[in-house]
Amino acid sequence: MSWRQRAVRGARPALHDQPTLTPVPGADESELVARLCAGDELAFAELVERYHPSMVRVASAFTPNRSVAEEAVQDAWIGVIRGVCRFEGRSSLKTWIFRILVNRAKTAGTREPRTVELGTGDDLGGDRFSAGGALG
Repeated sequence: MSWRQRAVRGARPALHDQPTLTPVPGADESELVARLCAGDELAFAELVERYHPSMVRVASAFTPNRSVAEEAVQDAWIGVIRGVCRFEGRSSLKTWIFRILVNRAKTAGTREPRTVELGTGDDLGGDRFSAGGALG
């Protein structure tokens, strides 16, 4: 009895009876790229669900903190959306997406340390200024 016949009858097939599925490289990927190029939001949501968590982890290696990493990932997604119709398929879609991400994360990581956060004003020391605002 084949695994399909057992499945129809409700019997659970043995692991050795199940067919091994060999994915065709690029088959699903080319369809996904075509859907993205056509503006399919569900295709984009599928990509985000598939890669976003690992993208944040990779970006974190190049950036000083998680918020900068998240920003780099968002920039990468924008780059993916803008460039997906130019994707040539010389690498996997995942490789292409992560290359965009690494480039954006490296840029964000080198730019970020040069920025200085502005304080709330509490750290300026209110006793340094007179009531008129002049240094005192």
